[in-house]
Amino acid sequence: MHIGDRVRLLKGTEEGIIVGFKGKEIVEIEIEDGFVIPALRKEVVVVDKRESKAFDREVEPMEDEIKAERKGYLAEGVYFGLAQNDDGSVTGYIINQTPDILLYSVRERIKKNTTGRAYGICRPFTYEETGIFSSSVFHQASMIILQVIIHNKEAKFANEPYYLELNLTRDILKKQTWVEMIKSELALINIGEYQTVKLDPKELKEKMLEPHDLPAKPESKQTGPKEQTIDLHIDPEKDGLNPEEVLEHQLDEFEKAYDRALLMNAEKLTIIHGVGSGKLRVEIHRRLSRKSEVKYYEDAAKEKFGYGATTVYFR
Repeated sequence: MHIGDRVRLLKGTEEGIIVGFKGKEIVEIEIEDGFVIPALRKEVVVVDKRESKAFDREVEPMEDEIKAERKGYLAEGVYFGLAQNDDGSVTGYIINQTPDILLYSVRERIKKNTTGRAYGICRPFTYEETGIFSSSVFHQASMIILQVIIHNKEAKFANEPYYLELNLTRDILKKQTWVEMIKSELALINIGEYQTVKLDPKELKEKMLEPHDLPAKPESKQTGPKEQTIDLHIDPEKDGLNPEEVLEHQLDEFEKAYDRALLMNAEKLTIIHGVGSGKLRVEIHRRLSRKSEVKYYEDAAKEKFGYGATTVYFR
């Protein structure tokens, strides 16, 4: 039984896909309406794809079969990759598809504050994880700063160092590439396509290899209203969005409001998502169920917000 397997509950009619495990006994299953439910491992059975022949029905291919169809081997080069997480955050990777050694550092700048996120050595044809970035990395005031030095076998620097300042938007996540060595789909940035800068490689190498703690201190929280509200209703024509972009835009606004509420040390946040088809509500609830800062969430007071709102309470 693996993540990606289609399974059926023995004590019920639900079917879904395994998306995670909690210990040895509990599996997390995403059912058709997008909800993730826990179930005892012994009460779950993997659906055999041969059922499609016996019962004349289609069974979705298993994740391993889907992966087998993908090549996932990158051309030679140095890449920065982002893997999208279910809670709206992304995990960063430095990928070294060269025969040389890389020295790298990754920092995040929010407005005027810069925080070190990762640094070190990435050996030939390997990768290094650079940590999880919250959804605020896609805000205009946020930036990822990369510094990379390529060091070849002759103990010489192959190129001038690369220095990149990346202002990211969620558009970058629209194009995903399967990366076999990481076993995941990533949005990739080819660092070699960016112009190098004139820096002192020796000085930068020594500085990057100096031992130090990252980060030095946690980000301080501001103080704001204890109860915050975000209305996700939009006018697609006025905002210049086509129907396919509306849901993504609303979810981006939800993530921004969520991050703002945390930054302002709010006790609760009410999200007005409306009724509609229910897709927005389901996706918001799915994301809230995986955010560690959430104490619990519930339907908001109907007399104040109507039937299309959710209130989330923070720990």
